[in-house]
Amino acid sequence: YGYAQPNYLEPEIKYKAHIQDIGWTDFIDAGEVAGTTGESRRIEAIILNGTNGLDLKYRVHMEDIGWSEWVNSGEVAGTTGESRRIEAIEIESNMPLEVQEHIEQVGWMPTSKGNHIRIGTEGKALKLEAFKINII
Repeated sequence: YGYAQPNYLEPEIKYKAHIQDIGWTDFIDAGEVAGTTGESRRIEAIILNGTNGLDLKYRVHMEDIGWSEWVNSGEVAGTTGESRRIEAIEIESNMPLEVQEHIEQVGWMPTSKGNHIRIGTEGKALKLEAFKINII
């Protein structure tokens, strides 16, 4: 007779973005691209959702505002209906992540890895157009 396997669920991250002229996307899985490339559309807000033991806190750097307050998994960071671009995202996690962003006029940046990651730019007036996140 076989032994019952413990009921262990892999940690997961899902995320979505509020995109200029599009609105909220559906939640997508780790490694998928949130946002657009080559369309010059800004990301205005994000929701990151960690499950099965993945704890997240995050905040965004917004045009004309600066850094938002920290929010927890499943909460909105950013603005909707204000035509305000996100320029950077900062994430704190209890598990190491791998994050990559696509910046206006620059393209895909090198991958950032760790439990505390900041992607994007500050003070350069460049929109963060897309990003992807993986759990390492």
